[in-house]
Amino acid sequence: VDAGGQFTYTLSYANSGNADATGVVLTDPLPGNTTFRTATGGGSHVGGTVTWNLGTVSAGDSGSVTVSVDVASPLPDGTILSNTATLDSSELNQVVSNTADVTVDSAPVLRVSKSAPSPFARPGETVSYTINYENVGSDAATGVVVRDTLPQNVSFVGASPSGMEVNGVVTLNIGT
Repeated sequence: VDAGGQFTYTLSYANSGNADATGVVLTDPLPGNTTFRTATGGGSHVGGTVTWNLGTVSAGDSGSVTVSVDVASPLPDGTILSNTATLDSSELNQVVSNTADVTVDSAPVLRVSKSAPSPFARPGETVSYTINYENVGSDAATGVVVRDTLPQNVSFVGASPSGMEVNGVVTLNIGT
């Protein structure tokens, strides 16, 4: 799933025994870095846990419910969202599900733009260019460097914060 995205997972249950199970409750604590969105089958969300009061599940019966969550952003690429549910009934001890792992896919997406206060300049006049940059992706960008090739017929005066010019190319080390 993408950081900032949404995903839905299915919880399946079954009574493979030869007697009815009563007072059946399915409980699903949501994974960290997620926020509840919706649940099917009458699931109620309280304090980061979704609960379904299934009542009686007859011998041989099965069913499933779903829960949808929103994923936090930003999150580092490869973050694992682990989820384990439990099923309980009046007749049996609690049954713990297998763990479902979802891997977060994140990436920085950088944008850069350059502008000048006017499309015209007089000879000898100082022109200050503004470079705007932003990360609109779902993960931090590290080691960011902005390189700006100066137009012909201009001389480098300075850059803020602390840019360096070599052979007509201004380099600004932004970092993270």
